[in-house]
Amino acid sequence: MDFDWDDLKHFLALARQGSTLAAGRALGVDQSTVQRRIAELERRLGRELVRRWPAGYRLTEFGAALLPQAERVEGAIAAFGQAAASARDDVTGVVRVTCPEPIVNRLAPSSLLERFHAKYPGLRVEFVTSDRARSATRTGRSTRPGATSGSMGGRRASKTWNGTR
Repeated sequence: MDFDWDDLKHFLALARQGSTLAAGRALGVDQSTVQRRIAELERRLGRELVRRWPAGYRLTEFGAALLPQAERVEGAIAAFGQAAASARDDVTGVVRVTCPEPIVNRLAPSSLLERFHAKYPGLRVEFVTSDRARSATRTGRSTRPGATSGSMGGRRASKTWNGTR
């Protein structure tokens, strides 16, 4: 059987809200759109999902039986979206920050690095102390991979920050 997930969203909203007007508001669509999508889902299923009553809509026995499966589909789609977003935002590696030593001494004990690590747990921050200006645009990065402290024109601070002290 072929049907559109959007039709299930409309079915769930109508089941939760009890009226096409409230379901439309919850979904950000017109009441007529909710009615049309429910009618299309019912046509594809070959059975009635809801009945209109004077006080709104109620699920039929068939609609009530399908509601838990529709909720599981909704949960699975939400989990899929969260997993996709998490994988997209998951970054790992080392961020090297070149700055004068007094700045390192102020940043290291601050909550800024803890908040950064909470948001990006896969990144490790390394401080390189130097009073020389560095250009990130010269090579596309501020330091070369594998560079030693001598070739960076400064000295690597003793602290590597990974969110723990």
